[in-house]
Amino acid sequence: MRTVVAATVAACLLSAPARAQTCGAPDLLSAVPPDGATLVPTGAPVQAFYAAAAIYQSEPVLLDLPDGSEQALVGEFAAAEGRLTLTPPDPILPLAVYTVHWPELRGTTSGGKGLGKKVTFTTGAGPDVAPPSFAGATALAWDWVRENDDCTDKMEDRLAFDVSLAEASDDGGRDSLTLVLSQTQGPLLATGPRQIYIGSMPSAGKPAHASLAVDSAVGRICFAALVRDLTDKISGGGDREACAQTTRPPFFNGCAFAPAGRGGTGLLLGALGLLLVCRRRRHAR
Repeated sequence: MRTVVAATVAACLLSAPARAQTCGAPDLLSAVPPDGATLVPTGAPVQAFYAAAAIYQSEPVLLDLPDGSEQALVGEFAAAEGRLTLTPPDPILPLAVYTVHWPELRGTTSGGKGLGKKVTFTTGAGPDVAPPSFAGATALAWDWVRENDDCTDKMEDRLAFDVSLAEASDDGGRDSLTLVLSQTQGPLLATGPRQIYIGSMPSAGKPAHASLAVDSAVGRICFAALVRDLTDKISGGGDREACAQTTRPPFFNGCAFAPAGRGGTGLLLGALGLLLVCRRRRHAR
């Protein structure tokens, strides 16, 4: 039964829509492999992930080869993930250095272009043949933040989550893994898990970050994660949830007077030069 549940969750994580919001600049958000990666498997495509506003109109992806020549290639764009995939026509050589010039793309909300990126990586000795090893999300911490909404250009209360992750490994190298992070429990999830992030892995030991509007983040909130390699082989771990019980902001530990200039959120009391400092709780499971 556990195997069936794990397979169902993994399928939902990979098939749920990834990009609901289409505001903001169509920037490249992350690349897999990232700049400076090593042990990148031969015979595998490379990928870049763009913001929701990005559209791909066959802009050339430039590939610098180890012999110093350059190829102008056309990638394949998966709009649901914002994923641009480049599959070189010639075999990628082992133990060689390549550079990909990911293009600047136009957006659906404006005529301007977003940011592209130059990524240089070194290949390993051979192809990636085994699926990655990963045990999923392990813990969840959360806090209240105020962020600018790109769609309305107004400040919005949001809940920010840090999702701790188990260690991930792969025969193609950790740098060649893509993290797929989804919200699996919470309000507004009547149709199943919702992808929150798809892109490069955080540094080893670092959590994945997610920021949700309050209406979709109050109550029992859970996240699940899995990883996939450049040939789309997926790990286990998708059936493991990290959960927390959240409350609607604002919430404080309490307030105290302090000299003006000290950190915190508060109100400056005129000529007294004092700051009423109200410190927010940080929550962890």
